[in-house]
Amino acid sequence: MQNLSQFKKRLQVGVQLETIHARLGSFGIRKISIVQTNSFALETMRDGKMQDSWCEYPTAKDFEIIDSNTAAIYWGEGDSREKILTYKFI
Repeated sequence: MQNLSQFKKRLQVGVQLETIHARLGSFGIRKISIVQTNSFALETMRDGKMQDSWCEYPTAKDFEIIDSNTAAIYWGEGDSREKILTYKFI
């Protein structure tokens, strides 16, 4: 994986991702349940039921490839800009 376009192509229903929030830690490994042109959803257990957690695609300026299976998403502008999410393909 070398860019945002390749990241999007890897997002397919059934693929597993680990989502790591910079402040809250790992949200665990979850399967992709829905893929659309502007967002995707991850299966999430809430109140004993499986639900979809929606994730919007980042813009290219807010996206960074870490390695062939890992990407980082940034949030904010200028001095307040920080890495907020990391996605790892399992």
